[in-house]
Amino acid sequence: MFGKILTAFGVFLATFAAGLFLLQLTAPSPLLQGNLLTPPKPYYSTSRVISTAVLSQKDTGIAELNRSNLLHAAVTLSCALKKDQHYDQIIVLTDPNFPPADPDPFREQFASDFPGAAYHLISPGGRSEAEIYAELLTLTGRAVATAQTTSGAAAPDIAPTADTTAQSTATLLVLHSYLNFSEADADLLAFQQEHYRDVFDNISKAALATLPFTNSEALKAIYQLAKEGKSLRALPTLADDTHQYRIKFLAEGLPTPTHTATLTFFGDLMLGRYVRTLMDRHGPDYPFENMDNGYLRVNALLVANLEGPVAEKQINTTKSIAFRFHPDVVPLLARYHFDAVSLANNHALDMGAQGLEDSFRLLPEGGVAAFGHPKSVGDGRAVLLREINGQKIALIGLNDTDFKVKKEEVTAKISELAAAGYHVIPYIHWGTEYVHQPGGVQTEMAHAFVDAGAMAVIGMHPHVVQSIEIYNNAPIFYSLGNAIFDQYFSLDTQEGLSLSLRLTPEAATWYLLPIKIERSQFRLMTPGEKQPFLEKLAGWGGDDQEIKEQIVKGKIVINFTNN
Repeated sequence: MFGKILTAFGVFLATFAAGLFLLQLTAPSPLLQGNLLTPPKPYYSTSRVISTAVLSQKDTGIAELNRSNLLHAAVTLSCALKKDQHYDQIIVLTDPNFPPADPDPFREQFASDFPGAAYHLISPGGRSEAEIYAELLTLTGRAVATAQTTSGAAAPDIAPTADTTAQSTATLLVLHSYLNFSEADADLLAFQQEHYRDVFDNISKAALATLPFTNSEALKAIYQLAKEGKSLRALPTLADDTHQYRIKFLAEGLPTPTHTATLTFFGDLMLGRYVRTLMDRHGPDYPFENMDNGYLRVNALLVANLEGPVAEKQINTTKSIAFRFHPDVVPLLARYHFDAVSLANNHALDMGAQGLEDSFRLLPEGGVAAFGHPKSVGDGRAVLLREINGQKIALIGLNDTDFKVKKEEVTAKISELAAAGYHVIPYIHWGTEYVHQPGGVQTEMAHAFVDAGAMAVIGMHPHVVQSIEIYNNAPIFYSLGNAIFDQYFSLDTQEGLSLSLRLTPEAATWYLLPIKIERSQFRLMTPGEKQPFLEKLAGWGGDDQEIKEQIVKGKIVINFTNN
């Protein structure tokens, strides 16, 4: 899952911002067992990770943003955080796409702030993780045994240094990467800040993969330095009124896992019919081009309903509307960080039973889990089970359109999973198309699911967003509406809702992030578009004023201690 945090959203102005990880490496520290090389070999560390920080251009006060002055200001600020510390050497690990500047702003700034410290610049462009790590180890006075890399190539041998002063060298390691930056959504920003903290509280190769830094090789090397008892605890500073931000991460010794899971949900994805025509005309990435890639990446699990089968062959059918998605959409979904899709809908069997089986085979082969069955919850593939940072999550894909849900079977499955310690979320295709309120059958079924132990219910199929209810301390999102579709005939079918969930043992925080779909391209609404939409959404529901206020604010908090 090495492919999915620092991107602010909107459609205002894409600029470059500098992200800096500052890690102070001092001596001594205990033995670290293993590294990312395969098979793992023990190596000795004489350093420990002390601190790291991420800063945005809000802190720089720069009116005109460009690579040189933004970098210079970010370095200035980062150094100010640790000016009371003594460093024997400075190591700067740059983004591989960053062209060398003349004069080097890193060297100039560090020479001014830390006179007498040795300076090293490492550019990872064209170099493997093992090579980068070897140089870092050499410079920090450490040794690693020869091992096989994941590609099978031998990692370089590094002899233990005999210089005892080198082994106690205080090193400031700066990891630098450029990030796309635009006007931010405050709710999304808060969700991302929490995710940043969770990544460092639960540091791992998979967690670091969710950070949207372009320098993935450098992140792998940092992981090797930070693993085994060197996890970082993050202490974020919340967004200010302009939605820019600064986040500080401070290490506090041994890992303190947060047991937090971050998930994002969309409604219906349809990648056939006229959407496919547009993809063939403009390129396969067309539907995703206006969505900030960071939003799709910054989570531990990204889920949507796939409104049709991924089938090897087109077949004749009597259905008036029959979808078939070409197998080439699977790598596309994986490239845009979709971890799982539901096949429990009224189009999953459009290409017959074989088309459904093709979907269950091709999607996982391409790195996208498939769950949900259009006919039965009893199918072994109907439920998706995941454990994220100690949180056990069960998604049940259900279809109550052309085939009807057997409520007793579903409630029994929910009770079984809840008793096993899972947070259960029925993810269900249901309801009447093009209306904003659920029908009585939906409400009755949703309440039964919650009574059986579901922590939330998420629906789709009506092609428009439907109201939100909180029943027995569980939110029911009756319909998220469309995500990617070719229904241009109304405003409502071109607006959808996405959900970002932060799940802890104490609470579930749901961020409501509406989307616009323009010519089958989805994007997050701007702050100016979002607020009127949330007010409409609040108006579609009941009379509970507290729920309405939460919807208008774009965040629903469910405290489990209230149960």
